Amino acid sequence: MNNIPIRLNFFALKNQNISFRIYRQDFNGQKKQDGYYRTKLPINDSSDTYAEYWVTTQPKDGFERVYCLGSSNPKLTVRIMWESFLDRVQKSLSSDEYILYGNGFSRKVAVIIGRHREGNEVIQIEPYYLKAEKKFGFLVDFAFKKAKDVPYSIRVQQLSLSLNKYGKSNADYYSDKLDKIKFFMQKFKQRLFPFSLDNEDYDIENELYLMRSYPLKRFITKRCTCTCHESMLAVSSRTRSAKRWIFRYPYPRRFISLILLFVPSIFPFE
Repeated sequence: MNNIPIRLNFFALKNQNISFRIYRQDFNGQKKQDGYYRTKLPINDSSDTYAEYWVTTQPKDGFERVYCLGSSNPKLTVRIMWESFLDRVQKSLSSDEYILYGNGFSRKVAVIIGRHREGNEVIQIEPYYLKAEKKFGFLVDFAFKKAKDVPYSIRVQQLSLSLNKYGKSNADYYSDKLDKIKFFMQKFKQRLFPFSLDNEDYDIENELYLMRSYPLKRFITKRCTCTCHESMLAVSSRTRSAKRWIFRYPYPRRFISLILLFVPSIFPFE
């Protein structure tokens, strides 16, 4: 079936025309300093040529001020969004209402929506760039953070939504998660959004982002008798054309089949 609507756990920004002021200096092998990011940017507004720079959000000697479009470097834009959103969180919520996970690899906040003896119900929220749709926004997800001194139990699994109130497997797991996200939006959206970036306010949509799904191509796999690699014969069901792909590592067949099943775009048949 084509074009099945699917809602992602992603709230897109209403205004996608993001721009912000940044200060940059040509990268010439200098050592990194606190508050600097090393990244690539267009050499000027009208150029498609990129160069490496040290960038910072604060004025520095030897740095030039430029205005950067969000689309010029989505990864940098997400980082700038995080700093502005975190500032809004810290000004709008008390310290006991959220847990900060920000570090060099992960930038997210867990907002507490329910407290129990066994732990806290939280909504984790982080800025994100949805590359497939070229949209900036925020990922959201429900989680249960168990208290350290509490053992795992049926009650903990129920609070985690993996079990229902009868202690059975929760068939309504995803709809229950959606209810938690809706509760978060009702209680916290106006306190966290819009956030300000370079004197411009950015709000999120009220509904989760809707995408259209497309069917995966079917593939036929065939194992080679050679012991040093797996040989895959992948056939496109649309064009019936075939290409042979050699994997130079002895992956299990079921693992390679999963690659073919879930990542068909890496095999350019058409």
